[in-house]
Amino acid sequence: MQNIPFFSVVIPIYNKGPHIHRSISSVINQTFQNFELILVNDASTDNSLEEIQKFTDEHIRLFQRTQPGPGGYAARNLGIEKASEVKKNPKRKRAVKKAPGRERA
Repeated sequence: MQNIPFFSVVIPIYNKGPHIHRSISSVINQTFQNFELILVNDASTDNSLEEIQKFTDEHIRLFQRTQPGPGGYAARNLGIEKASEVKKNPKRKRAVKKAPGRERA
């Protein structure tokens, strides 16, 4: 049986070559290790993809989009869709609690 990550970290990336190494390192160097890191390259035109490919950590899953979405929402939504926890355990998605004061009658 495959180990399902406790949570997923989704990072949409568009032309963040100078910064992405620090972001990825920050996530994978945490002491809690039951997670997956989903990186979505949103058709970057800089060296973002090359920086991402320097990492070989087993927690990382890389997805690519061929057209960038305005504001990063499309890349973020793709990452959420690919998140193992929601995909393999649909009950987890329904377990999210609503913020107080947001209940409908």
